[in-house]
Amino acid sequence: SSSTMYIVNLDLTNCSVADTMNITVNSLPVSSINNGAPSASVCEGILANLISNANASWLNSWSGPETGTGVAIDVLTPGTYTLTSTDANGCVSTSTINVIVNENPSLDPSVVRNILCCNDDNVVVTFQDLLTNNVTIAEAFWDNSATPSGSSVTVNSGEDGTYNILLVSNDGCEGSSQVSFVTNCINPSIQDVDSVIYGGTVAYVVDTDLPVDEEVWSPNFNNNVFTATTVANEFENIFVDATANYTLNDGSTYSCTESDSTTIFIFSVADPEMPNAFTPNGDAVNNRLFPVNIDINTTLSVFKVYNRWGELVYEYNNDNGWDGTVNGIAQPEDVYHYYLVVDKTAEQFISSGTVTLIR
Repeated sequence: SSSTMYIVNLDLTNCSVADTMNITVNSLPVSSINNGAPSASVCEGILANLISNANASWLNSWSGPETGTGVAIDVLTPGTYTLTSTDANGCVSTSTINVIVNENPSLDPSVVRNILCCNDDNVVVTFQDLLTNNVTIAEAFWDNSATPSGSSVTVNSGEDGTYNILLVSNDGCEGSSQVSFVTNCINPSIQDVDSVIYGGTVAYVVDTDLPVDEEVWSPNFNNNVFTATTVANEFENIFVDATANYTLNDGSTYSCTESDSTTIFIFSVADPEMPNAFTPNGDAVNNRLFPVNIDINTTLSVFKVYNRWGELVYEYNNDNGWDGTVNGIAQPEDVYHYYLVVDKTAEQFISSGTVTLIR
């Protein structure tokens, strides 16, 4: 403070009067906040420490989004804060500072595909894509590494587990989360079928370690039923693609497909043959006329025998063949004609010719 003396003279017609007054001017209680910085920046959830150099004996009052008293205050809310200081003489001064609260990186790990397929699959985790707010990433740390991991990392099939992610913004603010990965292996294994007759069908089954949603078989399949019509007396390659659908963390669906193959032998049935003669003489040798080499996979549907005048002497009726008689009467030695139809799996075998009856 400083003092000044003032003298007042009053002249009243040869009469003089004098008086004096002493005026004292006190200094203002000047102070600054955080060494005079215009602003203070902190991250979300971190207290901003506002510290003044005001005298503790003054009446110090803080105003702004948050209020308080004393030479310092810790705040969380952004905005302008004012410190009003009043000394013992009633002198008042103010100082201000702007508090800036920077956003922490906010992460959404559900945007990362958390399911890996079994064979050579991978997921690229791009850190900027994880953000749900408008923050620029300065550094990213993967799986508790002390070394920054760049802008992305790649997770491959079989690298299952939970990984920690720490992102640091340009403002130095941090955000963290976790992402987990599971590798799903279907491991399809076709139940082998050794062989099938040409023109026949066989139903295939594939064993899997995990449930599947779709099976695509090839070639010549109707669903899982194979029809053997491509080759005969050769091996055929059988393929299946097994697909399983999985629900990801974000609710979307992701499909994994694995394949297996096997072979099957497709065999053809030999055509039946007819003898050129038979001897129905009761000696138990060649006593009946019947086609030979009839396969169990075929059906004899028509077998008729005619004499030289075109008269029907025999018609097959699920019996053992013609015994050389008609209505119990032995027929003479002669040349007879036959007509034969055999239903094979994929086709009909039709034959006609002559046969000699010998007694």
